[in-house]
Amino acid sequence: MTTPYGVTRHSARDYIRQELKGVTLEKGELSEIVKAIYDFGVKEIFSGPVLCMNFIQGAVKEQIKSGKEVIEWVTPSGFPVVQNLRITQTERIATKLLGTTLTANIAKQDPGPVDIDHHVSASAPNVIHSLDAALLHCVFANWEGPFTVIHDCVLGRSCDMDLIAKAVRNEFVSIYSQPVLRNWANQIGAVFDESIMKNTLDINDVQASPYFFC
Repeated sequence: MTTPYGVTRHSARDYIRQELKGVTLEKGELSEIVKAIYDFGVKEIFSGPVLCMNFIQGAVKEQIKSGKEVIEWVTPSGFPVVQNLRITQTERIATKLLGTTLTANIAKQDPGPVDIDHHVSASAPNVIHSLDAALLHCVFANWEGPFTVIHDCVLGRSCDMDLIAKAVRNEFVSIYSQPVLRNWANQIGAVFDESIMKNTLDINDVQASPYFFC
C-alpha cells in the first residue's frame, strides 16, 4: 500500500524481511520474493496509483530541472503548500572542551542548492498528505463538537461518529468530483497526462463504503 507514496524497493525489502521473520530462506530467495512482490505484484495490482505516483514524480523533476527551486500548490481547502528542499550546507568547527579537541558540523544559514532527488521522492507523499489534510480541514471547519485527528484518523464522541463519518464522505465526494490531480499539475506548471486516469470509480460509491476512513 505504501508504494504509491514513493516507498523504495530497499524499504519494501525491510518490510518483507520483517514479515518473514523466523522463516528459513535459501540464499538469494529473499531477493526473488522482493522482486515478485514489489516489481510485479504490487505494481500490477496498484497500477493506477503507481502511474499517478510516477506522473507526480516526473512532473516535479521536470519543473526543478527547468529552473524552479520551490514547488508550490494550494490544497482544495485553501491551504498553501511550499515544498522547498535543499542540500544542507555545513561547516566543520573545531573547539576545545576540558582540554579535549571536539569537532562538529554546523549547518550554514544560507540555503544550499536544490535537492532534486529529495524533491522527487517527497512529492507523491506530500501531495497525498496535503489532500488528506484538506479533507479533514473541510470536514471540521464548521464542526462545533469535540474531536481530534492524527494524520488521517478521526476521533470524536460516540454519539457524533455517524455524523462525522457522513461528513467525511460528503467532503470527499465534493473534493474528488473535481479534477484534483490535473489542478495540482496546472498549479505547478506541469502538463497533465490524461492517460494515467482510469475513470472507473463512481465517486458517489464511497457513500456506501463501511470502511472508508480510519
